[in-house]
Amino acid sequence: EYAYREGKYFHVMVNVYERSGAARDACIAHYGAACTVCGMDFGSRYGSFAQGHIEVHHLTPLSTVEGEYMVNPIRDLRPVCPNCHA
Repeated sequence: EYAYREGKYFHVMVNVYERSGAARDACIAHYGAACTVCGMDFGSRYGSFAQGHIEVHHLTPLSTVEGEYMVNPIRDLRPVCPNCHA
């Protein structure tokens, strides 16, 4: 028999970086919903319920940018599937 301790409470503080939904949409409109790394298109692979499912990757991590900046969705972003993005 195995027993594992769970449920310990602790406080976590994190930084959250706001992302632009309009920039995401413009990136996908330009590049499409296929992964720019592996080429996977979730709609083609899994059917209509997965059509358009894609993540958008920042080529320059937001954690390295100090403060707000202007993002160019074609130059600075790429559609990447969840498998490659992970």
